[in-house]
Amino acid sequence: MGEREFAHLASEPDENVGVNLIATGIVTQFDAATGRCSFRASLAHDILDARWDYDVNAFVAAGDGETNCPVVDDVLPDDHLRMWLTTVGSMTYDNVMGGGNTAPVFLVHQVELLPEL
Repeated sequence: MGEREFAHLASEPDENVGVNLIATGIVTQFDAATGRCSFRASLAHDILDARWDYDVNAFVAAGDGETNCPVVDDVLPDDHLRMWLTTVGSMTYDNVMGGGNTAPVFLVHQVELLPEL
């Protein structure tokens, strides 16, 4: 998927449910708040040169979304990953400023650890 197609999908995830893609990104949050089977990541359509170039804030879930998710067993915060994903829609969450953010949500089927940036 090219940069333009990825940007379109990320901006309208509810209209692109079921679309399969390969994306790369940086794990930005994977802790008790996100749960054992999901994490936040900054994504892009391909491998980029710098961490800050990954600009699509997204949620990534694996397995059953709660306890059975072996595909992310070895994933850690700050990992640089290539991911095989399916778009499942969007979600809105509260931010620290008291407002809300909406982000695309993906189901991850496979991950590949990439070299650190």
